[in-house]
Amino acid sequence: MTLLHPGKLYLERLGSIQSADDILGFAEFLRKESGLDGMLPVDISAIYAHFGIPRPQYVPLPGQQGLLVDAERGIIAINSRDPGTRQRFSEAHELAEMLFSILPAGVDLGGGWFLKKAWRIQGIYKRIFMQPGRCQFTHASKRTACPCSTIWDYI
Repeated sequence: MTLLHPGKLYLERLGSIQSADDILGFAEFLRKESGLDGMLPVDISAIYAHFGIPRPQYVPLPGQQGLLVDAERGIIAINSRDPGTRQRFSEAHELAEMLFSILPAGVDLGGGWFLKKAWRIQGIYKRIFMQPGRCQFTHASKRTACPCSTIWDYI
């Protein structure tokens, strides 16, 4: 099956990311498009199958839990040494990265949230990370929890 890039498809339907709620809406989009209801835990493999995303590769990733290796082909690597619950969270996080990989730099999400600039190094998407949570968002106050910490409550 050919990859249907979920980030591109979501953005085509939505038009543009205007708020943190639009980011959270991506999780709902993934579930609905994949024919999943709101039952937990979410069957992430159904999302992979629907969009033609290859199953993640489980490999040792010293110092990292997961990595979107190639957003255009949907290649995800997950730390094989992490516990299963952490691997599941990392899989969901890397699915979110498929949306972030196509967003332009400096997206103002309102409420003080800004999406930082992504860059590409040797075929691997990297982001400017900020502690805590090592995410691609920064908040002007630096005291507010990142939307990444809650996005997967929705998936």
